[in-house]
Amino acid sequence: MLERALKLTSVGNARQLGGIKLKDGRRVRENSLLRVAEINNISKEDIDTLINIYKLHCIVDFRMSNEVLKRPDPEFPGVRYVNARILDEELMRKLEEDRKREMGGFDMMEIFYSKDGLGNDDRVLKLKNIIDSGFMNNMMYVEFLEKEQGKLGYAEFFRELINCPKDKSVMFHCTQGKDRTGISSMLILSVLGADRDSILDDYILTNEFNSKLIAKEEAILDRVGITGTYKDRILSMMDRVDITYLENAIDHLEEKYGSVVNYVKEELNVTDAEIEALRDNYIE
Repeated sequence: MLERALKLTSVGNARQLGGIKLKDGRRVRENSLLRVAEINNISKEDIDTLINIYKLHCIVDFRMSNEVLKRPDPEFPGVRYVNARILDEELMRKLEEDRKREMGGFDMMEIFYSKDGLGNDDRVLKLKNIIDSGFMNNMMYVEFLEKEQGKLGYAEFFRELINCPKDKSVMFHCTQGKDRTGISSMLILSVLGADRDSILDDYILTNEFNSKLIAKEEAILDRVGITGTYKDRILSMMDRVDITYLENAIDHLEEKYGSVVNYVKEELNVTDAEIEALRDNYIE
């Protein structure tokens, strides 16, 4: 479904939710909800495209402070910027300190969020050690959604969606545009009335957009003899998504809250009137 790709040349995993069919037969409004990977190296031409073609109103950045500090988003003239952090930074710092001691002193978060790819065997082995630590698992999206910082971040995301003028767009991203961003897409698509299959289809589309990156990473892992579960987990830490991550999150919300929409109302404090306003704004 590369027809949902954004007209950008310098940003990875760049697509929109516009055109996704909803349960009532309507569709998400074109050019209104834009999801991408990090944009620190975005070109001036792509900035102009986002402002002039997509009528960008706001950028919601889900990354942690250290990610933002190392690779800040550039300024977009006339565009609002919001850093709606999803991960609990104090907890992450503690985990990082613990892992440094356990893993011979290397910086777990730097390894995890590095954009240097799998270019050396040392990084592959460190990623394997991170997996052994239990940091990366297919229930981590549930933690993102249930930790207080995650709720605060996603609530801020919905505030921006609610306050966006109807003729404008919101662009949201994290580092790879697949995990924290994938959850946000699931939440807004659920509110707009997409069915489970459509939500999962949007999520797994990352693997199509990142197919060349994933193929290179697979080749490196094969070369160094990383197979099976380790290979799958490392690819999920890099640029591939595993559908069970999002399925587990949706299952959890449905079991605990009755539906994803109920979670949005109860934990993100989005009212019924605001849900109707979101539907009015982002459905055509």
